[in-house]
Amino acid sequence: MRKIFRYLFIGIGAALLFLVALVAVFVAVFDANEYRDDLSALVLEHSGRDLQFHGDISLTVFPALGVKLGAMSLSNAEGFGPKPMVKVGGASVAVDLASLVRFQPEIEKLVLRDLEVDLQKNAAGVTNWDDLVAASDDAGDGAQAPAAEDGVESETPGASVEAAFGGLDLQNIRLSWRDAQAGTELLIYDLDLSTGRIVPGQAFPLTLHLDASASGDLNILVDLTTMLEFRAEPQQLTLSEMSLALNEYQIDGDFQVRDFARPAFSFDLSSPELDVD
Repeated sequence: MRKIFRYLFIGIGAALLFLVALVAVFVAVFDANEYRDDLSALVLEHSGRDLQFHGDISLTVFPALGVKLGAMSLSNAEGFGPKPMVKVGGASVAVDLASLVRFQPEIEKLVLRDLEVDLQKNAAGVTNWDDLVAASDDAGDGAQAPAAEDGVESETPGASVEAAFGGLDLQNIRLSWRDAQAGTELLIYDLDLSTGRIVPGQAFPLTLHLDASASGDLNILVDLTTMLEFRAEPQQLTLSEMSLALNEYQIDGDFQVRDFARPAFSFDLSSPELDVD
């Protein structure tokens, strides 16, 4: 019996090594950059936007199976100027190899660098993303999910996907929002956001830095560290062990909001500059 288990483990180990070697060979010979023009042509065909790659695309194997993207940009809608609507310096995302072995794929930390997003609404009330939403709706017309039998939940066979993932690492994010109808403007010059591993229903560490201005005369500087917990049922958002610096004000403590439709707030905060009670 011991020999049987021994040979079984050896066989499983050999199969896993073969799988890893196969993936490694695939990554070594596969050049994703050969398909950049095809992808750009596909985006142009379905959205009318110009997707440009300014850097290389590379695949990684160890310690995670993933993809790294170099600089890229997506052109703006017609009539909204020559500046790209979206521009990114680099991004990477991967799947943990150990989770693949368990047949429960878990996404590693999402890394994003130097993202610039230009959002606009013109005087007629048209935004520079309306055409993308319309194209997405047209692509989804006629697609119907398979109906489940009465009393039976529809399930997709195969490996399940873990809801948890490694977290976020976003650095130097810039966002501009201009509303020509209302005459308002919001500019975020520098947004940095990092988290620990995110698991639904569990608190995770979050660090945020934000430097922004609104309509040219309101400057906003935010530095936040906290433990954040979000629950969908019941609806609840909790910030605990919070340290918030908002311009010249410092606020520490805990904050919670429940039932987002009719919010109920509870907090235990302290500030040397404000009466937060």
